[in-house]
Amino acid sequence: MLLNNFEEKLDLVNLGLFILAIAAVPLIYLSYTITSFDFAFYELDGEAVMHIFKDTVSKPKIYTLLIIEVIMLLNIYLKIKLNKFQVKWRSVYLSLSIFLSLIFVSVLLSPYKITAIYGKSLRSEGFLAWLAYVLIFFLAINVVDSKKKIKKVTEYLLASATIVSIYGILQYYGVDPLTDPRQIKHGFRAFATFGNPDFAGSYIAMLFPFSFILYFYAKNKNEVLILGAITTLFYGMLIATGTRSAYLGVIVVAILILYLIFGEIAIKKKRLFYLLILLICVTFIFNITHDSYFSKRLLSIFSDGITLIKGSKNEVDKVGSLRMFIYKTSIPLLAKNPLFGSGPDTFHLVYPLEKYSKYVGKNQVLDKAHCEYLQIAITMGIPALLAYLWFLSKVLIINFRVVIKRDKYQLAFLVAIVSYLIQATFNISVVSVAPVFWAIMGLSISQSRYLRKRDN
Repeated sequence: MLLNNFEEKLDLVNLGLFILAIAAVPLIYLSYTITSFDFAFYELDGEAVMHIFKDTVSKPKIYTLLIIEVIMLLNIYLKIKLNKFQVKWRSVYLSLSIFLSLIFVSVLLSPYKITAIYGKSLRSEGFLAWLAYVLIFFLAINVVDSKKKIKKVTEYLLASATIVSIYGILQYYGVDPLTDPRQIKHGFRAFATFGNPDFAGSYIAMLFPFSFILYFYAKNKNEVLILGAITTLFYGMLIATGTRSAYLGVIVVAILILYLIFGEIAIKKKRLFYLLILLICVTFIFNITHDSYFSKRLLSIFSDGITLIKGSKNEVDKVGSLRMFIYKTSIPLLAKNPLFGSGPDTFHLVYPLEKYSKYVGKNQVLDKAHCEYLQIAITMGIPALLAYLWFLSKVLIINFRVVIKRDKYQLAFLVAIVSYLIQATFNISVVSVAPVFWAIMGLSISQSRYLRKRDN
């Protein structure tokens, strides 16, 4: 009896720690005290280089996450020793193990070992970060192993995203209780606790379609009202980030949502109508706030597409805020070390910065390829990218096999994953957002497994 109680306490502690990892860690955001010295550097370089001396976003998050994960793993180890837990091999682990092994080899062979292990200053996405991502995926599968736990985790995830969205929308309207020089660089665009609007965009691009699905499957009036309000809030945050890759991810995933829950939408036309009215109102209010900024950003996605097809060489290079130029000058790096890359988070050490600086007309460090998949191939090798894509395909296949069951949590996890993967084509992986993405992938596997067991 005492042993069972101890086991239950360990389970409860691990569930609480997992909730902290995906709901509290993204909220960690240390305030920065501005001095005239800081601004002298800001004006000199055009970048907030003073944060080299004080990382207020990435490092606090990733090290807190790693500490939480170590405690959770120790708890699991205790359960194994008490013969109360057994780690089961799952097919998805093979591709994941190969991916992590290739990252490790990349670190061993990298000429920039310190950076490859700990990550670049202000990014902190070295080997330790990728290990943390893999661990949160593993822990999601093995800790959140029942529908009751899934429900609890989802509630806290939505609560965390609600706090992020409120803070981001306040920034959009010029209210920011934390003193941060990044506000100068990003203007009114919302970055919340992520330090960059693009990162906030990649986060909310997952949570908006996630809450949208849950809204349509809400069973009572209170749930409908709460989830309707949350979904509207997330949509406002999405607009406030001004992140076009996030817009694109949501637009594409909207087609998938229509396919997945068309029957549910057809039955609940009134629910859709009320939500659309709210979203249209939010669009109008947010758009007029900053001189049609949202509509200009949205339409620029399509104008950039036309430029890609019909534009001159120089016009094409400027597409996607110079992303085409970045891709063009990054792809040749694949030939330098195609097998194992230069090491995690070492892009800035191998990219020809002089070309970029000359093109933009000022000295500026470019530390990411602005395409998550290209970044992996350059810094960790083409085999690592293939292993990652194999892993992602396994996750998606497992999820699509159970969509016919129309479970709200599984569908919500699936659309969040797809939305992130689409926007990642034009965005970057960061320690503020990636753990939530990897946790959602793990939760989707856990829920898919539960659905298969339930119906067998």
